[in-house]
Amino acid sequence: MRLVPVMLLFGTVASAPGALAQNAVDPSWSAATFGPASGADLLPAQPQALDEIEALQRKAFEKYGPLGIVTMGMDRSEIVVLCDTVGQTFATIAAEETDRDRRIAKFAEVWRFEQRIAEPLEQARKSLGESGYNRTLSKSSESMNLLSMMPDPQLEQDVQAGDELMFVWATTLAARCGQMLDEMGIAKVGGDPPIEYIAAKTRFRYRGADFAEIFADTELGRYADEMCRGGASPDFSGAPLGQRGYEGMSLLDWAIECDDRTSFDALVAAGFDLDAKGLWEDPPLVRTASEKRLWFLRRLLDQGVSPDTMGRTTTALLTASDDLDAINSGGDTKAAFNLLRERGASLNFPNFQDSVWYRWSLHETRWDLILEHWSEFESDPVELASVLEYYLSGDMNWARKETGGAARQVRALLVEEYGVCFPVGKTFHMKNDERGFRIQPDCPKGD
Repeated sequence: MRLVPVMLLFGTVASAPGALAQNAVDPSWSAATFGPASGADLLPAQPQALDEIEALQRKAFEKYGPLGIVTMGMDRSEIVVLCDTVGQTFATIAAEETDRDRRIAKFAEVWRFEQRIAEPLEQARKSLGESGYNRTLSKSSESMNLLSMMPDPQLEQDVQAGDELMFVWATTLAARCGQMLDEMGIAKVGGDPPIEYIAAKTRFRYRGADFAEIFADTELGRYADEMCRGGASPDFSGAPLGQRGYEGMSLLDWAIECDDRTSFDALVAAGFDLDAKGLWEDPPLVRTASEKRLWFLRRLLDQGVSPDTMGRTTTALLTASDDLDAINSGGDTKAAFNLLRERGASLNFPNFQDSVWYRWSLHETRWDLILEHWSEFESDPVELASVLEYYLSGDMNWARKETGGAARQVRALLVEEYGVCFPVGKTFHMKNDERGFRIQPDCPKGD
């Protein structure tokens, strides 16, 4: 794969190929111009020039990874501004860490990076001027988008099992910037951050917002302020537990998001309504099932919350069957699903489209699982038959072919036990019975 098209796709280089051969941190470099390339710019006039650009790209990539490609044509000031943007991303991702000790360790790295780049950044701002600095900031944002899409062999090498990919990505970019800062002669910064910095920066944030922003215009801020610190929980007696902050965030949601188990238990003891809607209009059981937060999910179930709890759009069991957020359960994508099933969660609740039967039949085509759990089937047989007919037609291009035998057994059971007729007919034309199930008026003969 040639590297040249990457540069041509995301921007054109204002300088001639010969200018690119200069050192990446040479201030005499002319800046890269990002934006759609015109037809005339897409290919150099001479194939030799194309080869020259590709050779320079490869050299930059080998030395600095994707950052080397993105900074081709940038001068010192522009590189410093881009690296400051990298540092801000570094800090934002570090703030999402829920474990306090790990969050402090990450911010120690962030602080050293910020301190190293502070003076060069001030010099860069003076050199660029206000308008030039704003243009460079905009270009840095575009560069970060490009970097997020480019593979980095160092990242693949550094990621270990259980690592948070986004933080490793930011750390790798910061290290790449560090290489460039080394060549600029900008000294590294050692030591540990001041206590005040740690106190200010390492507070838990949800999507970049701290407790004051999340719980603005509520009386919950002072309680949230004492949470997520790794120590004792606040005294929640008298707290207005029914109030909600940003997007419905409750104090219980806040405890879950920052993994504050002590405060979670204290809120339960204080009488928090565990069935009440919270963040994104979902009750806590649905959110913990969706995010595979098994400790909290088990605690809620122990408190008597129904495993069949319905959220804003789906049931706890159905959202637990998604593969998302499996890192929270040590990579076990079915851990939350299995826990809910152990506690009695039904496969039928509340209707066919919101049931696991629908997921297993249409989305996953796991007819083997449907057959295995057939004794529990109490959902709409006609709707299931309609999906089955689609599967057996061969038109379902994502279907698992290996479950075809099980699918045919399910077809026989639908005919034998429920009197379903094949072909099924168009279900959206059918009336519903008192349970909401489809009624076949007679055995359809097709169109």
